[in-house]
Amino acid sequence: MLVQALLDLGDEVIGTCGAKVVPVAERLENSFQVASVDVVALVTPQISAILLKSPNNAFGANFPLKVWLGLASL
Repeated sequence: MLVQALLDLGDEVIGTCGAKVVPVAERLENSFQVASVDVVALVTPQISAILLKSPNNAFGANFPLKVWLGLASL
């Protein structure tokens, strides 16, 4: 929530690590939840970490267990 409190869509962040942020969509059909299949589709050999937060949107919705289990399978 801290990141969302500080940043808006289109903002940029300066970081010392030089990492690139790869955004994942929060879709209306998922009640603005991130789907694990969308995250899995973004995984490449260059991905070193996946940072997610829960609750993860303005509605305060938590990730369902199936999302965590899908990501844990990575």
